[in-house]
Amino acid sequence: MSQKSTRDTVYLNGRFYTADSQRSWCDAVLVRDGAFAALGSAEDVRDAAEIGHEVVDLDGRMAMPGIHDGHTHLLFAGLRHTVEAQISPMADGAQVVRDLMASARFGCAGHQGQEVDDQGWLVAGVLDPTPFPEMRPDRAFLDEAFPDRPVMIYDWSMHHLLVNARALELSGIDEESVGPPGGQLVRRDDGRSLSGELVEHATWPVQRALPQYAPEVYRRALTWAVQTCNRYGITSVQEASATAPELRGLAELDGDDELTLHVAAHLVWRDEGIGTASMAELETIIAERDHFRTDHVDTAFVKFFMDGVPLPPHFTACELVDNEPENGKILIPRDELGDALRRFDAAGLKVKIHCAAAGAVRVALDEFEKMRLANGPSGPRHEVAHTTWVSDVDLPRFAALNIGADMSPAVWSDPQFEKILATGYRFATMQDHAVQMTVGTDWAVTATPNLFPALEGMLLRGQESLALSDALQLLTIKGAEAVRRADRRGSVEVGKSADFIVLDRNLFEVPLDQIGATTVLRTVFEGRTVYERPVG
Repeated sequence: MSQKSTRDTVYLNGRFYTADSQRSWCDAVLVRDGAFAALGSAEDVRDAAEIGHEVVDLDGRMAMPGIHDGHTHLLFAGLRHTVEAQISPMADGAQVVRDLMASARFGCAGHQGQEVDDQGWLVAGVLDPTPFPEMRPDRAFLDEAFPDRPVMIYDWSMHHLLVNARALELSGIDEESVGPPGGQLVRRDDGRSLSGELVEHATWPVQRALPQYAPEVYRRALTWAVQTCNRYGITSVQEASATAPELRGLAELDGDDELTLHVAAHLVWRDEGIGTASMAELETIIAERDHFRTDHVDTAFVKFFMDGVPLPPHFTACELVDNEPENGKILIPRDELGDALRRFDAAGLKVKIHCAAAGAVRVALDEFEKMRLANGPSGPRHEVAHTTWVSDVDLPRFAALNIGADMSPAVWSDPQFEKILATGYRFATMQDHAVQMTVGTDWAVTATPNLFPALEGMLLRGQESLALSDALQLLTIKGAEAVRRADRRGSVEVGKSADFIVLDRNLFEVPLDQIGATTVLRTVFEGRTVYERPVG
């Protein structure tokens, strides 16, 4: 990563797509003190530069504003790729054991606290249930391979776990335990013994029992995640599960001038599993949010988890049945939900609500409507996260209530999800209803934070396709609007942060089906190059 430059820098011989409705293109830009100081022709920009300025020739390449990822999980992704054991795709029990054994020599050695029987927790992901009988994995193979070492494996949704007997024991879960509201302890056919599958809120005791990593482990994971985002052209994110360890790690990186992302940190409310803290502790973090704010970390955001996930074998997402939500799948008591929305809205905090299916979207919009009636219409533009499926009845309510739609995870271009998502992600329909959209990867649910395949998918979605210029708006200026920073970033305009990327192709000149293969050649954050693709 380059150091901050004290000299003017002129980037010329480029094709800058600005995302500015008043001026869509320019050939050159002047960067001064981390911001765009001039733009236009090469001659105009060089005339505006100070004597001794630096020149970067872009060789005719397309440049555009840095990408905004509207939904990501930096720390979860970083830990998964730097510390935790990796499970092979479509692994059966025997392959899972081989994968764990290969990682056992170092897996989770970074946890703080006393080791358990001289062997710490082994954490791994992700487990695809497809290879197991009836898609129901059982802990027996883990118990045999790891009788004394606690093992915790995330499933492919990150909402559920498979754990072994030792992990159950350390978590205080046994056959007499009762599944909590919003969760399930999966039992074997005998109706009593536990299979080791823990669904939704039933994962909380295990998450509480899992020791925290050492601070340097969190820092290493976050550093890797930030650098990976920069490699894919991302300069701004909405972190959808900001926990205390992550907030401390981000603050440390920012203090050392190593945080090369603008982070809108959504503080977890009420979910002890994803928040890795008790409900009381999560409330304290939100109340003390200003202590975690830094130059590049904004903590004026909160995250709710309304329902589960629309994936087998448990299907915990809240659907509409006979046009009514499946209330049994709503994870937050309605009175608590309404009270919290009114409280956070009145405090000016922007709320993002995880809604995996149309029933949860209906409940969220109902509660947002009550909130607007109680607090008035002038509060923040809150968001519904995922919005994969939305009832036609509810589409006009987004604009009427000033509620945004976070379109994630960005898997609509993945062939393996083509059938299940055929009726989802209705970009054009939502645009026709004036819904304010952003696009998010939901990384680490996705393998990488690369949004170019998703961009291609938005352009080739049949009747739900968007025009390229409209789709790019969702990845840039609309993301800045969503985090209330459109006056500072999101487009190439004089006075805004000089966050931009240089591409290996002009998106407006290549066939649409070649956009997904786009490679980022350079990422510039606040005027300094933070990623440059190695030559060759």
